[in-house]
Amino acid sequence: MSIVGSSVVTGKLMVESFPIFIASTLRFAIAVLVLIALVLVRERHLPKLAARTHVILALQAATGIVMFNALLLAGLERTTAATSGIITSATPVMILVFSIALGERLRSRAVVGIGVATFGLLVLNLFGSSEAEAGTQHLTGALLVIGAVAGEALYTILGKAVSDRLTPTTQAFWVSLYGLLMFIPFAVIEWPGFDIAETEPAGWFAIGYSAVFVTVVAFSLWFYGLRHVPASLAGIFTGMIPVTAVVLAAIVLGESIGWAHVLGIACVLIAIGLIATERQPAPVTAPRPG
Repeated sequence: MSIVGSSVVTGKLMVESFPIFIASTLRFAIAVLVLIALVLVRERHLPKLAARTHVILALQAATGIVMFNALLLAGLERTTAATSGIITSATPVMILVFSIALGERLRSRAVVGIGVATFGLLVLNLFGSSEAEAGTQHLTGALLVIGAVAGEALYTILGKAVSDRLTPTTQAFWVSLYGLLMFIPFAVIEWPGFDIAETEPAGWFAIGYSAVFVTVVAFSLWFYGLRHVPASLAGIFTGMIPVTAVVLAAIVLGESIGWAHVLGIACVLIAIGLIATERQPAPVTAPRPG
């Protein structure tokens, strides 16, 4: 999750040089090539999968790759990487909300945790931008990132549903491949207005880094973890995202970190702690398509 936190900063660099869907297509094209090579070296072949497994993997791609990345990058065009990173730390709370919708019982600490996290995000969105950044653009960006968090939460729950049927690398390959296929039509639409000569080296570096480290490495580690712990418990570790995101936003992008950012991240981490200390880990059942 520390690696995933860095994706908020590299995402900011990408959208400064590339349209959203072209950047995402290039990233996942590289990742798919690396992952298929790893799968063939380690497992010699791609295992046959049931149709239901393919449906779940495609839904994972739609929520955790297309929905998450498109909304996150769109949000980063309108708000800061620091603010976006802190908002993404609410993923465990969102996973809890979806888990409740799937039949898990809500307990007192969880209620308090959701309330604290909501308060922290409100403070961040109301006071976390300068006067120059404040207004509709900042709020729209924050809401887009919140939508990305919902996609990430669904991605985690769906991932648990098939984690015992596939190796982590194979699961990362299929999810990335489906995500790539979903991005390509949108990239084709963006291509006529894109001038590759205007891209910056930092943008290309961000795409390469995101492909290898955020996708190949982080996805494989995440799916490995999901094989051993419930999705709702694994989601707690996404609390590492804002730590990396805020530090790198300050160091790499030179973004200022104010009291609202500190209070926002504190509230979300307190909420995660409340949820983690009360809830007994239990498997989460993935929603059925349709």
